[in-house]
Amino acid sequence: MPQKVSCLLWMMVLSVSIQAHLAADDTVFPAPLETWQSWVLRDVADAGSPSPYDDASVRLPLWPSALRLNVAAAAGEWEVVVKAFNETWLPLPGDADTWPEAVSVDGQPVPVVAHNRTPSIRLSAGQHAVRGQFIWRQPPERIAIPSSIGILLLQRDGQEVWLPDRDAAGVLWLRRARSTEEEQDQLSAQVYRVLEDGLPLWLRTEVELTVSGKSREEDLGCIVPAGWQVAVVDGPIPVALDAAGRLRAQVRAGTWRIRIDAFRTEDTREIAFAAGIRPTVALELVALQSRPELRATEFADAAPVDVNLTTFPEQWRGLPVFRWDTAAAPLRWVVKDAGGGLRQPDRFHISRRLWLDEDGRGITFEDMIQGECRAISRLDTAPGHRLEVVRIDGERQLITRDPETDAAGVELRTARPELQVIGQTERSGTLAAVGWQSDADSLDVTFSLPPGWRMLAVFGADRVDGDWLTAWTLLDVFLLLVFTVGMFRMRGLPAAAIAFLAFGLTYHEAGSPRFTWLFLLAPVALLQIAGSARAAKWLGVWKLLAVGVLLLHLVPFVAKELQSALYPQLEPDGIHYRQRDLAGVIGIPTIRSRRSDASRGRSLAVTTDGKLQELDATKNFYQRFGEQQVAGAQVQMSNLQFAPGTQTQTGIAKPAWDGNQVICRWDGPVSSQQTLRTVLLPAWIHRVLAVVRVGLLLWLLRELLRQPDAKRQHRWQPQPAPAVIVLFAAVSILIGTACPAAAEDFPPPELLDQLRSHLLQPAAAFPRAAEIPTASLTINGDRIRVEAEVHAAAECGLPVPGRLPAWSPLSMTIDGAPATVCRRADEYLWVWLPAGVHVLVVEGLLPDAPEWVWNCQLVPRRMTVDAAEWNVRGLRADGRPEGPLFFSRREETTTREVAYDQKLYRSVVQVDRGLEIGLLWQVHT
Repeated sequence: MPQKVSCLLWMMVLSVSIQAHLAADDTVFPAPLETWQSWVLRDVADAGSPSPYDDASVRLPLWPSALRLNVAAAAGEWEVVVKAFNETWLPLPGDADTWPEAVSVDGQPVPVVAHNRTPSIRLSAGQHAVRGQFIWRQPPERIAIPSSIGILLLQRDGQEVWLPDRDAAGVLWLRRARSTEEEQDQLSAQVYRVLEDGLPLWLRTEVELTVSGKSREEDLGCIVPAGWQVAVVDGPIPVALDAAGRLRAQVRAGTWRIRIDAFRTEDTREIAFAAGIRPTVALELVALQSRPELRATEFADAAPVDVNLTTFPEQWRGLPVFRWDTAAAPLRWVVKDAGGGLRQPDRFHISRRLWLDEDGRGITFEDMIQGECRAISRLDTAPGHRLEVVRIDGERQLITRDPETDAAGVELRTARPELQVIGQTERSGTLAAVGWQSDADSLDVTFSLPPGWRMLAVFGADRVDGDWLTAWTLLDVFLLLVFTVGMFRMRGLPAAAIAFLAFGLTYHEAGSPRFTWLFLLAPVALLQIAGSARAAKWLGVWKLLAVGVLLLHLVPFVAKELQSALYPQLEPDGIHYRQRDLAGVIGIPTIRSRRSDASRGRSLAVTTDGKLQELDATKNFYQRFGEQQVAGAQVQMSNLQFAPGTQTQTGIAKPAWDGNQVICRWDGPVSSQQTLRTVLLPAWIHRVLAVVRVGLLLWLLRELLRQPDAKRQHRWQPQPAPAVIVLFAAVSILIGTACPAAAEDFPPPELLDQLRSHLLQPAAAFPRAAEIPTASLTINGDRIRVEAEVHAAAECGLPVPGRLPAWSPLSMTIDGAPATVCRRADEYLWVWLPAGVHVLVVEGLLPDAPEWVWNCQLVPRRMTVDAAEWNVRGLRADGRPEGPLFFSRREETTTREVAYDQKLYRSVVQVDRGLEIGLLWQVHT
């Protein structure tokens, strides 16, 4: 038994020390938590993988090095070294037509399957050497290379191919068919727009260019409608936009997206191009993003389209999309409701009923909702809630899921719906108070606990009725202290400890003696100082009367406690813990059900004309809701009637028992983010406490009735009294029974959650975890060498200067050692770097082109260029890059003197409240 007590004490000390370690040191973990790090991160995808230098929320688990590919007449062999930070899938070279064979990892054969339609293998964490081969009768025209492969070293019949023909999609072309050559120098464009209502109006445009053939300059026509001012032009290729909105671009093979944002401060009712201007495309897809709080708008003549049948950008797919024929007519839009911004927000009056499962793991809930919908047309549940049955105005409804958030919910088709919802959720330390993803104008929550369960405390509500903690008042604490001090003065410290536990543990139990203990304490104390026989006689009569009154309450209470320990199902329903009035103080049982409390308050409901009226206070919410349901069904029928044979969810049955009830109330609106934190006492602990309470009360009665020892009346001897032994045994049994359960859950869930959040917390260096202070670019013939000093404040991925495929990297070193951890992403070669200062050296080849552009995602602070055969534009005299560097051969400058000069435009626009905003953008003409 002492071992179990020491076990609990050790766990408490360890928990405090662990939290102290977590608060004091971000990198050193206490020894007991080191083995739990992988467990708490088991559900986190790619945990422990490095992130890009500018986004800690993205993790890159797979980092392949250079791919060596040897192509022969009858077969091909390839080899790649891969660094996997987590168990992940590795896409292999090849496709359905050219399937990789004899694939091995570290010399061991592995199965190859089609994962995401690509031949792939499953890799464990670590560095692996992956090999494979192709078998063919003759080399294919093309070989699919995974886009993450950054460096490709190709051999063709034993000869090195220094500049492999690899397109923007990563496909390696071994030979181009004649049909491919005939398709060169082709370009197709798609234009997608979003009109954002507001002050000012914004027109977001995205141009998608699909280009084949050689690098060249294309005139794309007019892209900006008349009357709109350009604010932002951004794209991966050089573009030029003149004052008339005409767009030109230097294109090369691949698919490119150019973003253009324009605005206008004057309200308009149509979008059109100026007369005689050729638009970029004849048909555009335009989405409308209205602002219901400002006004209601819609397009007048445009034809709506199903966005799922288009290639509309993913970030705008949630908006209504229309087709606009730019040559036929302007795109007109109308304002349907200009006073929308004066409307009141949605209002929901929610009454929740929660039934705890007998095992304490789950909760069944029933929500009664009266709503006034003015903006939303759908009501979604809070995370972790599962809907089983939904009725609106008495009619069953289909339960659907939001395709964006995957939250279960129901569509609202009426302005004032009345909902009855039944569902389930898991019990945890915190519970969503509202239970929905919408705020509540008023809220009350009733917990129904199974027999034997008790609610020790509820945190998060304004008022709680039924939990043990809030049932205590200052008067209750005062009476407890008076009784304890009195026992200490008469019987010593052991008796005072017994009195404190017995009086405190039973004070708020229904039917327990309360004031009667004080009624008995007074004559017992006075008998010890009575000076005359007459006074002692009357005090004796008082004592006998007090004992009789006490037994009238104590005997039924002891019987009820023993019955509760043996048969908890027989305990009465209602609120067990509440603040006591005068009747409660003297011991009269006051268990009242939730229904009897309805007569104490005023209930308000929303009428059909939008006003609040007082309802019959003698009826509870559920009775009133049923009456209003019938009346509402007679006035308005649901527009979601089901045809015969339609299948709907049957759901689960609503519990019919009340149990031990706890009521939570709020005095005002409740946010959807507000939570309730509950502390529950399971039934088995309550049964043990019932026996302990009976033993303590009987021993307390014995202490009060026994004759005190005159020699020890006014002093306490530190000898172990039998009461202390009994008390220690009872508490040890309770702690010893709970110790194995605590050991099973060790460490506590709260501590594991704290450890998980600590491990997932990104380094403070993000979102700018790396910098390139200096870099040098050297060009010698067709060879290019980049040497950069890189500062990494945390482990991260860094984009190497130079966008692909403008050049072909051959080798890369970090601090003089080969960089085997690299990958290709976002058309850049990325390298993994640990924290520190490093020297990065990359060597590669340039294609035979008269002009090319050098782009950097992470622009060096200072850069030097050594290129004797090239003219360089875009670099200041002090070495600071102004943006992309433009290279052109010196012998061709006479014919290309005006090509791609950088110009800077500035416009000042007047927006709401007289605020001037200077908008800057950089374009290339």
